[in-house]
Amino acid sequence: DHEALNAARSDGVGLCTIVGIEGGFSRRLGAQMAVLPSGDTVGSLSDGCLERQLASDLAQCDEPCVVRYGRGSSKIDFRLPCGGGIDVLLDPTPDRAGVRGAIEELAARRLAHLDLPAPSPLRQRRYLPALCLRAFGEGPELDAVKRIAEAAGVDTQIVAKSELSLGSASKLPPVDAWTAVLLLFHDHEWEAPLIEEALSG
Repeated sequence: DHEALNAARSDGVGLCTIVGIEGGFSRRLGAQMAVLPSGDTVGSLSDGCLERQLASDLAQCDEPCVVRYGRGSSKIDFRLPCGGGIDVLLDPTPDRAGVRGAIEELAARRLAHLDLPAPSPLRQRRYLPALCLRAFGEGPELDAVKRIAEAAGVDTQIVAKSELSLGSASKLPPVDAWTAVLLLFHDHEWEAPLIEEALSG
């Protein structure tokens, strides 16, 4: 959803937001996808079964509207494989200033929001800063965690045992509420001051 929000900064890019769910669905309320002027999409609202339809419908919108897809939809030729129904806000001209403001807040590691236009029953979309990981330790486990986290797109800070002093905290800036701390030591005496440091963040 952060990628869709970033794309929505540009003129001509529309934003699709799930504002209602009936039954089961793979994404949550507020999930977003951007549609570029070319019809290409950034992000996803389904497993590929809905994106082309959303891009086509958004191209025909002059102003924000909410469209039902799946169960209860007037689009009888389009069904969701899960059997549920979703309401999607199609916004061809999202609030660009609001989008940029939300992006700036997220970059500063703060909660952000974007007001959604009528007729959306969901008045505001809230965003959490991206997950970060600070990993302390030694050995092959630390290298493996770094590779896995990078593959998953998680911003990761690796702190090797050689960069620390036994019995002392790391003296790094405090972690925020969206940063996980992982300790991978073979000797637990290295961990107590780092746990205290993490809990103070």
